[in-house]
Amino acid sequence: MKITGDVAGAVWYKSQFTGTITINDIKWSVKVRSVTECCYQCTFSSKCRSFQYETESGKCTLLFALGQTGPFVNSSEIVHYRNNLVCPEGYYLLSISNACVVLYPDYMSWNDSLIACQSEGADFPILNTDTLFNEFLDYIDNRVVSPDRVAVNGRLINNIGYWGNGDVIDASKFCAFQPDEIGNQDICLFMAHSNENWYGSHVNRLDDNKCVINSLRICMIKL
Repeated sequence: MKITGDVAGAVWYKSQFTGTITINDIKWSVKVRSVTECCYQCTFSSKCRSFQYETESGKCTLLFALGQTGPFVNSSEIVHYRNNLVCPEGYYLLSISNACVVLYPDYMSWNDSLIACQSEGADFPILNTDTLFNEFLDYIDNRVVSPDRVAVNGRLINNIGYWGNGDVIDASKFCAFQPDEIGNQDICLFMAHSNENWYGSHVNRLDDNKCVINSLRICMIKL
């Protein structure tokens, strides 16, 4: 994301807002899925000072201060961000994991749920750390109190569980005697409900089932 020199023929746009007073404040654009992700992109870089997110195009413009030279054009369209990241309206913050989650009451297939979450700039929960896994369980058991099992962003491929980012899932995260859809195709993962007392552990509750099975969905945005 960092820029080390001028781009040939580029025009850098300089913010007119307080705090961006040097001539070398410039902007750089990337493609993102949501305003939250745009804010994260800016926060991730220590030299990003502001960002602008365009809803229709999904373009995220980051304002840097890296010592570029002109030409420069003043612009009032570059909006300053706040250092404290907040979740979108309706989402609940998992404060330790820096992730936002929201439970929807509608039942959908795994694939339809994934598309629905992505359409609002979110994703299915990828619970690839112990902290996030446990915070997620606390959310569905004690915060929102989910009435049923929920889909998560994982699949069973060649009898091995994978999170949606490609990480292999620790087999101990599955319910007792799971996965059991060994050898079957199009198998997705779900978090069993706390009332499903067959799973053998109140913590390790991943279950595998056919992707066409309807379940509740939780969308997640990682800040």
